[in-house]
Amino acid sequence: TSALAAMIVSEGDLNWDTPINEYLSYFGLDNEFANKKAGLRDLLAHKIGLPRNDFLWVSNPKVTRKEIISRLKYLKNDRDFRTEYE
Repeated sequence: TSALAAMIVSEGDLNWDTPINEYLSYFGLDNEFANKKAGLRDLLAHKIGLPRNDFLWVSNPKVTRKEIISRLKYLKNDRDFRTEYE
């Protein structure tokens, strides 16, 4: 995923640090600071502060990626933004 993202960044269609919600209007996080700052680099490094929350898709395999992403704002962070891998 990161190799493909790097190719798109090198083509100028994505930026590592542009907030994700500028690309996906339905992306949001419970932590307002992280919501405003989380970029592609943070997502790929797994440092946005969210635990795995596999139940979002395991319990209902018919849920779309867009639905999963739009529901992230209802999940509570258990780590501070950019402090550790999770």
